[in-house]
Amino acid sequence: MGKIFINDNQIQEWVQTAEGISEDFGTDKALGYLIGEKFYRLVSILHDARKQVDKEEAAEAEKLLLEFTALTKDAFESHQIREYFQSHPRLGVHGHIASEEQHAFLVEQGAIEHSIDTELRDALIFGDMLKYFGISA
Repeated sequence: MGKIFINDNQIQEWVQTAEGISEDFGTDKALGYLIGEKFYRLVSILHDARKQVDKEEAAEAEKLLLEFTALTKDAFESHQIREYFQSHPRLGVHGHIASEEQHAFLVEQGAIEHSIDTELRDALIFGDMLKYFGISA
């Protein structure tokens, strides 16, 4: 976990945080944080490692993604996870916290990159996210 995380318990901490978010703000917000932000980031790291042909980092990311998936499935019901993906969520750090208007404003101001390239990348990442959770598109 050395190249990706400093803290060996990072994934467990994220899942615990998501459980608290679920209690306070609901499952959609919790899964937006956990899957839409944190899991998305890890799958992005895997994509970047594969693109750079960094086999060590790709193997590490793959291991972490499997652990992440297992811990998430233990913390949340499978139907909740499936419903989250079926809601066509926005991904990334702003995805679950910004309203549609706020997100559009951030894109308009250049704070969030939005192009055909970012759309294609996100579609590929989303497809991989679905595979890790065993959900078909």
